[in-house]
Amino acid sequence: MNNIITFEYSEVKYTEIFDEEHSIGTKYFKKFIKTVEEKYNYCIKLGYDSIKIMNFVGVIKINDCLIEVMPKMFKTSNQEIDKGLIYRNLYYMLDKANKVKYRNVVTEEFNQAHVSILDYYINIFLQELNDKIRPNLYHTYENKIENRRSIKGKIVVTKNLKKNLYNLSKNICKYDEFTENNLVNQILKFTTKKMLKVTKWIKNKKLCKEILNRMIDIEDINVTNDTFYKIKHDKNLYYLEQILSMAQKFVNNLFTTFENKNKQEIFIFNFDMNFLFQEYIANLLEENRTYILGEHMEVLRQKGKKYLVYDDGVGKLRLIPDVLIEENQNPKYIIDTKYKIIDQGISKSEITRNDFFQMFAYMNKYHVKKAILLYPEQRNSHRRKYHVDKEKQNEIFMCTVNLKVDLLTEEHKVIEQLRQIFSIA
Repeated sequence: MNNIITFEYSEVKYTEIFDEEHSIGTKYFKKFIKTVEEKYNYCIKLGYDSIKIMNFVGVIKINDCLIEVMPKMFKTSNQEIDKGLIYRNLYYMLDKANKVKYRNVVTEEFNQAHVSILDYYINIFLQELNDKIRPNLYHTYENKIENRRSIKGKIVVTKNLKKNLYNLSKNICKYDEFTENNLVNQILKFTTKKMLKVTKWIKNKKLCKEILNRMIDIEDINVTNDTFYKIKHDKNLYYLEQILSMAQKFVNNLFTTFENKNKQEIFIFNFDMNFLFQEYIANLLEENRTYILGEHMEVLRQKGKKYLVYDDGVGKLRLIPDVLIEENQNPKYIIDTKYKIIDQGISKSEITRNDFFQMFAYMNKYHVKKAILLYPEQRNSHRRKYHVDKEKQNEIFMCTVNLKVDLLTEEHKVIEQLRQIFSIA
């Protein structure tokens, strides 16, 4: 398999990907172009002679070519790529963002050429699912209507008269059955079977087969993104909510596969680095709240009831900061994470007008005097302070945080960096 490692905002030539059979102008290539433009035009642009990768981190598999797209914050001038460190950190951040416990993974496996970040996402899902269903599969009451010799539940009179008018030995009965063959388990089985087909990691294949052996009595169904909205959520389902969220991401992001005469498959899987960066920082602040922020502080994520404007008393354009820090229930800091790279030091040109206006709106509506724009660090650490008014009472801090250290063993450095940011803010 041809393996290409690149970064966000790079280009990959078609000649590196396609062979003569699937080259430019063929029916297969045109179908590929159409499918990508329909679903992924927000993060992948198709040029005349290359794929232009935008805000995309993940994998693109086209025929026998696997393109691994790394986060831009790990790109260095010497072009040396420590794939092990990058994948180890992404794996760790994915665990944090999905609120599952970090698993013991042999770090040497991160350097294997055939293992991609998608394999590690699948590994997180499979290990968590394996733990959740080890005692028992999820059970729920399902409505059943059967033509039975014995009466169970209620007789459906109208249907029974039509069906059994001349067969008095049977009755059509309607009853609830406590069963494991329900929509939740059907979705999880479908997702596991798809993962078995996609993953190249032997460890994942073994986990898939182990899980599927437990689900041998679960009905096979086809699952789309709409299927997840048919789930009836109840208090007994809470322990599988995160697993279902990961399954939905996998199903929704998995490329709609199609085949040519040689049954070549194509799929694309994309990680939302904006969400991953935001969730990782928010989790660090929550877990180390007292050390980073001090006593009497509370970390609130994605919460807010303020609106930018009102129309006849009805709020329009709700303002929801990434993180709101309160002291004794009074807003003190607004934090907005920005997954952007600051290359040449901090200047006004590098912070967009929209970023400033957004923070000004947050500060004004939440009556906060200090706001922090937090970016991932690429080469050097940067901090800068802007005053919103001449009196210097309201301040916007522009800071970077280094996520290129080994998060598994050196996360304390990130925590200390956050503590220093709040000590000067």
